[in-house]
Amino acid sequence: MSVLKKRRLAVAGAGGLALALIIATPAYADTSEAQAQAAQVTLVGGSIVDTGVASAFNDSSVHTVLDEDTLVNLPGQTVIPTGVLKQIALATWDGISSACAAVLGTGGDIVIVDHDCVLVPGSPIEISLGNVLGVGEIILRATAIQAECSATSLPTVSGSATLGDAQVVARLLGIETVLLNLTADPAPNTVVGVPGLLTISLNEQTTNGQEIEVNALRVSALNAALAEVTIGSVTCGPNVQAPPIPMIPAAGAPIAGGVLAIAGVVGGYLWRRRRNQAVAGS
Repeated sequence: MSVLKKRRLAVAGAGGLALALIIATPAYADTSEAQAQAAQVTLVGGSIVDTGVASAFNDSSVHTVLDEDTLVNLPGQTVIPTGVLKQIALATWDGISSACAAVLGTGGDIVIVDHDCVLVPGSPIEISLGNVLGVGEIILRATAIQAECSATSLPTVSGSATLGDAQVVARLLGIETVLLNLTADPAPNTVVGVPGLLTISLNEQTTNGQEIEVNALRVSALNAALAEVTIGSVTCGPNVQAPPIPMIPAAGAPIAGGVLAIAGVVGGYLWRRRRNQAVAGS
């Protein structure tokens, strides 16, 4: 082997060690969290019935944390007599979280795909809010009422609500009168209502830029004969972006520097020795 090639090997060895120590990929430990609740019903008289909360928190120690609940009946109430109540919370190791919560007609479903909620509406479901004298039974009807949200550790947040064929009707002596038709994709914090009966908040959102809360639909009763309902409540974040953890801690920096210095001295010594041997043998 020539002197030039030996020199290149010595320098490459020292340089490779330096690169391995200095350009080591830092480690990250972002956290993520989300919660979802399909429904909460405040009955006439003030008692509250709900579906509980699906909750996911990930400290990046595992790839995925998923909490999912599906109910076909909510005990202790007759406001939502049938249908599917589903809530999903997902938190992944990369600082991303998402949540979906919905009340769906029979045959409906929601799933999370790539942190997006995919909705399959079911048959129409009727939510009975109560009976008002002279007006009749007040009914909220829809094939699906869903809220979704997502958050990252950057931070970014987003949320939305989706309603399928939703309307409020009054049924008196078997005759229905449409009181409200509700838009399928309401803008954030849309409020509609029927004077003297109820107000409805659609796609109700609260955010501070790191965390977002979304209620797909919230009924506030203006008449004591009506129940109050919140359908599709989700929260995403706050997800925390952890600082990079260097492969060589600050306390170990002097040691790393010493290793580099030794590598440089040894490499230089070997190169000079082999060069002198080559000159002496020529």
